[in-house]
Amino acid sequence: MASTCFGAPKQEARIITVNGPIPTNQLGCTLTHEHILVDFSGADTPAVKYDPADVVARAVPHMQELKSYGVKTLAECTPMYIGRNVRLLRRISKESGMQIITNTGYYGARNGAFIPEYDKGKSAKELAAIWLVEIRNGIDGTDIFPGFIKIGVNPGPLNKIDRNLIRAAAITCKESGLPIHSHTGGSPEAGFEQIQILKEEGVSPRSWVWVHAHGVKNLEDLRPAFESGAWISFDGLRPTEKSVDRIANCIRFSKENGWLKQILLSHDAGWYNPAEPDGGEHRPYTVCFTHLQEAARKIGIDKTRLRS
Repeated sequence: MASTCFGAPKQEARIITVNGPIPTNQLGCTLTHEHILVDFSGADTPAVKYDPADVVARAVPHMQELKSYGVKTLAECTPMYIGRNVRLLRRISKESGMQIITNTGYYGARNGAFIPEYDKGKSAKELAAIWLVEIRNGIDGTDIFPGFIKIGVNPGPLNKIDRNLIRAAAITCKESGLPIHSHTGGSPEAGFEQIQILKEEGVSPRSWVWVHAHGVKNLEDLRPAFESGAWISFDGLRPTEKSVDRIANCIRFSKENGWLKQILLSHDAGWYNPAEPDGGEHRPYTVCFTHLQEAARKIGIDKTRLRS
């Protein structure tokens, strides 16, 4: 469920990690939506200072714990202007042995607080041009390249900035072959409008992930997205009975309709927050293995299927 949506241009059949491209068959068990460091200061506010060594000391043991559960790859979904630090991600990847994938794109949710003011008026083509520079030349002056496009939109109907973001993501996807992960949450209207824009731009919904889809109150509202071929991400796992039951119900719904191969599972967990003492509390990346497997077994899905 977790390994098919990431990729470089199709002809290359590669996955782009912070340490360079790897063959798709080396991706292994993957968590598709997690965070290592997040800074909520805002795009037009100076970033909170932190010691990278503290972040490494916090992150590496969690990465090593994941490896003990058979996880090989983690998609770090923090976009630019919310604390993305690709040099740090490479260091953590090398010290832990975990394959990490980073991203390009802008996060427009929270009413655009994480998009620079000077970029809010740019066209979709102008935004795509910014992201394509990172895809072609590397991120922040490094030789580290993004493996996917990350955007975030507000609950629908989409505003002008949100429409520009999904259109820019579509342009970038066509040029690069990278898939789009969109923080869409529980808003069917926002999801369907994005799918329509993708189609207008000539991009298949199979290149798009509905992030935080477990937030949709009525799972039937996801049916058109599933039928379009989109990827549906249930990624809010927490170590509570309520959270595990919700994700298990999402899996059950997908299984009953023959859509298991379109779902992605993750936690949206972590992370080091430099604004909090000692980075704040770290939420676990392991609930899928410590709690969800038993719930999945009860609906006829064994742990091997859960990891595939």
